[in-house]
Amino acid sequence: MPNSPSRSATRALVRPQDRLIDILAVITLLGGVALFAIGRTSLTSLANDTYPAPPKGVSWVSVAEKHDSQTRWGVGLALAGLVLSTGAAMKHASARRRAL
Repeated sequence: MPNSPSRSATRALVRPQDRLIDILAVITLLGGVALFAIGRTSLTSLANDTYPAPPKGVSWVSVAEKHDSQTRWGVGLALAGLVLSTGAAMKHASARRRAL
């Protein structure tokens, strides 16, 4: 292909700062998915009555609210990771277009 940049030129287009954003996006996305999964699994075990009893002084409602909050934060983090990764992908694509 005459218009495609060489392999070494493509590597030079991605700076270490861009890779840092990529890593941050992946960590945010995976952390959000993991947090959502943990909260959702705990809520399911609460609904199925297989969740271990909370310590004395802690109500079932507060346990359910904690896990509901985990799922909400997980969704938020996953969406933030998705936005970061989409933005990084667009930045990489624009850098490739400028190099051509």
